[in-house]
Amino acid sequence: MLKRGTDPRDVTDGMRRASLQHPAAPPLALVPSPVSPFDYDAMPCAVFQADAGVVTNVNVRACALLGHPRRELIGRAIESLLLVHDDAQAGTVSGELLLDQGPPIDVLTSCTADLDDPSRTLWVAMDARDHSERLKRAHQAAHFEVVGRLAAGVAHEINSPSQYISDAGHFARDAVTELLRLLQCHQELATVVRQGGDPGEVLAQLDAAAARADDGFVRRELPPAIDSIIEGAGRIAEIVRTMKELTHGVDRPDAPADVNGLIESAVRMTRAACRHVAKVETQLERLPPLVCSASELGKVLVNLIVNARDAIAEVGADDGLIRIQSRLREAAIEIEVSDNGVGIPAPVQSRVFEPFFTTKAVGIGTGQGLAMVRTAIEDRHGGRVILCSEPGAGTTVRLTLPLQRSGVSP
Repeated sequence: MLKRGTDPRDVTDGMRRASLQHPAAPPLALVPSPVSPFDYDAMPCAVFQADAGVVTNVNVRACALLGHPRRELIGRAIESLLLVHDDAQAGTVSGELLLDQGPPIDVLTSCTADLDDPSRTLWVAMDARDHSERLKRAHQAAHFEVVGRLAAGVAHEINSPSQYISDAGHFARDAVTELLRLLQCHQELATVVRQGGDPGEVLAQLDAAAARADDGFVRRELPPAIDSIIEGAGRIAEIVRTMKELTHGVDRPDAPADVNGLIESAVRMTRAACRHVAKVETQLERLPPLVCSASELGKVLVNLIVNARDAIAEVGADDGLIRIQSRLREAAIEIEVSDNGVGIPAPVQSRVFEPFFTTKAVGIGTGQGLAMVRTAIEDRHGGRVILCSEPGAGTTVRLTLPLQRSGVSP
């Protein structure tokens, strides 16, 4: 029986003691033969089995990273291959794979120990470069998942102005056609008068054209129709601009941004997704400009709103409510996104910001949304993320963003 999440330092100390007591411990019967396939060969990270600190098997990835075949690694002390940093914390920690030649490889490592015999251990080490790349891809996947889920909403938001642009455009085309006919009759009348002819027939045509054009109606309705076209085009351009910022992040990280404007944009982008699920309310205090990455903060807000929408959808109630508040607190701006959804069970609340962890059903979510929120707010903006949740009552996520930043990641 294995115990997961063992502190690698404790296991290392145990292995030292065990190796002194049993310097020539025989291989375990449960450990695969060195020449037989290893159960963990398909894993993309290095895996070591050890007994009393002595390696009894390794997988293909470990052989590739260390540059030795399996038979040359079996029988060596695990400490000669894997160094766990002394300042590491329990669980997944940092360490180094020690190469016979060349600099060590930085890794993230974890240990699983046998409950009945702690000297029997399974070590997993992931190349830190692979881990960083995996997190990067996962963050991108989470971002595009949100964008993909908003696609239908964006289509709806664009459809409404497109519809009245089309209606106003058809009316303007018909009205201008009649006005051009009326103008032609005026030109013909002017020509007849200049030539000294009888204007009677042309005046009759002019009266008929004026009746068809209903120039009084056109004068009243054509300017508003043109205004509608301009307004609709402006709304579409704004939606496209917002989507471009969300997907490409075109702003400068140190540009002053209107936080309330970002909140309103996020609400607009998620309006269709929230429709029929929850009502969205905003309570926005007047705020000073915040020096931040507007595109990144916009992604955070969209993520939080979509998460709140999903939590309310799980309940299936008719009174779903998402409330977004902004306020100025001393030298920081606070943003709260609250919902009356299903809530988060207390045992997993401490894990919701972990990469790849999700409380959603299989196939929904990547487990990167809140991890991305924490990275964006705390690591890149020097802020703080606090989550308060009560199962059956809902969840509140509070973002605190300092007006003056220092010591943050680029």
